Amino acid sequence: MPKEIEADLERMTVEALKQLASDRGVKKERVGWSTCCPPDGLKDDIIQALLAAGQETGADLERMTVEALKELATDRGIKKEGVSWPTCCPPNGLKDNIIQALLAAGQEEDDDETVGMKSCIESFAAKEESEVAELMWEDFTVADLAALAEQYGIKKPGIGWGKDGTPLRRKADLIQAFITRRSKASSYDGEAPGAGNIDTGHWCKFQVEEAISVDNEYMQRGKYRKHLIEGGLLSEDQHIFHIIASANGGPDHPDNYLGALGGVFNCSIGKRMDYFCCFIAGLDKTKKAVTRALEAEALYQKDPSKYHHVIDSRGKSEPILFSTNDYNTEAGCCLTAKELFDRGRQAWAKMRLAALK
Repeated sequence: MPKEIEADLERMTVEALKQLASDRGVKKERVGWSTCCPPDGLKDDIIQALLAAGQETGADLERMTVEALKELATDRGIKKEGVSWPTCCPPNGLKDNIIQALLAAGQEEDDDETVGMKSCIESFAAKEESEVAELMWEDFTVADLAALAEQYGIKKPGIGWGKDGTPLRRKADLIQAFITRRSKASSYDGEAPGAGNIDTGHWCKFQVEEAISVDNEYMQRGKYRKHLIEGGLLSEDQHIFHIIASANGGPDHPDNYLGALGGVFNCSIGKRMDYFCCFIAGLDKTKKAVTRALEAEALYQKDPSKYHHVIDSRGKSEPILFSTNDYNTEAGCCLTAKELFDRGRQAWAKMRLAALK
């Protein structure tokens, strides 16, 4: 399958790849992802399984008997009823001729497969594009979008709204301008300066450690609490807050501490909304939290007695590990930082929309 197909698959989200794998029969019903897409059922494994699906090499055919090859050729319609083998598999209808006929037919199927795969990928891309628009509709006011348009050059200084390629100062037009900008950015081989990865600012960012320096080491909440107290960043009614909850395999490390938030909020959210905590923390901080959670899991599995402190077991004999927590088990693989962040963003968008009704 052409290299561009692999590149297209790389750009897809895990959810989109899983849907594609299910649609194309790579993922079997009631069979785990790690079995259908070995060895681990992760993004790269799903991509390789999709690329390998339906591909057959000459070496595979060489190992088959003549009888098996004839049966395969008949099943695939290469051998026509009432037509001799030399005619269907020229020049002599022997084993090598049957193999060449099968490979030739397979190449035609590969061409169709490529077209089909491209079509599926394009449909998923269109779906993802519409989801971007939906999120921006729900998340931002016209004033928000107008300010971003000025910041990123969609609105040029001195040019009025709706003139010389500048969109009208209406929500639908601003949304479309951002989506067009995003599509152009994705066509660059490298980073397109100022064209993609628009920083939405304000409520998307949250930082609590500006006034202090925190050691880059595993530390229990008591030590981290001391850091916050020394920086004047902890109030009496606040709790130390994990981005990924301890009960979901979140480690005791500054990379996974969100700082201090209201104690009542902390108790009410529990382990059920890690994605929302990821959204509050921001994508960069979430990437650090997920990376550290996987590292802590590996350390604990390597030597539980030595690394028992890296993940709080919450009074149980063993801690929950990130890769086996409820939401990753349900997903069939570890959700990425971007996927957790996007889930939180969508949850926040729904809350904002509900508040406007």
